[in-house]
Amino acid sequence: MGLFTENVLVRKTVKCEGCPLNTQTKVWGTGSYNGGIIFLGEAPGEKEDLQGEPFVGKSGKILNRALSEIGLNRYDNWLTNVINCRPPSNNFNSVEAQTALKRHCNRGLYEELDFLREKSYKVVVPLGKNACNALDLFGTMGELRGTLHEFYKFIVVPTYHPSYILRKGGVGTVEWYYWLEDLKNARSEYLLDVI
Repeated sequence: MGLFTENVLVRKTVKCEGCPLNTQTKVWGTGSYNGGIIFLGEAPGEKEDLQGEPFVGKSGKILNRALSEIGLNRYDNWLTNVINCRPPSNNFNSVEAQTALKRHCNRGLYEELDFLREKSYKVVVPLGKNACNALDLFGTMGELRGTLHEFYKFIVVPTYHPSYILRKGGVGTVEWYYWLEDLKNARSEYLLDVI
């Protein structure tokens, strides 16, 4: 299996019929099937909806830069979201998004994680509070980040969502350096497992 070739099959049990977001573009997870780090966002935004790939807008650009700074490439890892369709007005907490999550996408996310674990993935980086909540991690990002957690036999390294880093001023801010620290910790956990 190669890059992008069978990503639709990863969440094969997702039943989109009856989902309030079913008319939206499905933005499936993408990356390498050869193991690496799973980067989990909350939902596609406008650019992702248009291009059908996660993290391709402004958030994706700053994530790419951060990964590059710590010696990683997005295509050697896996990028996905908790839900696969863009919520109305990008509002993850909308009734439609929450219905999609609870009745459709949650099961698909767990199946995707199963699939990726079989492909030697061991580390998940939930990007932001909503992604953390999907992995049963609750609290503020200040409380969650900087500490390793475990979920579903994965090492979990919570950190900020790229959009938060952008809202705080982007590259060079205190939040940027905290973010890089978290991403380096995820890389270290991945490398420990590889060695």
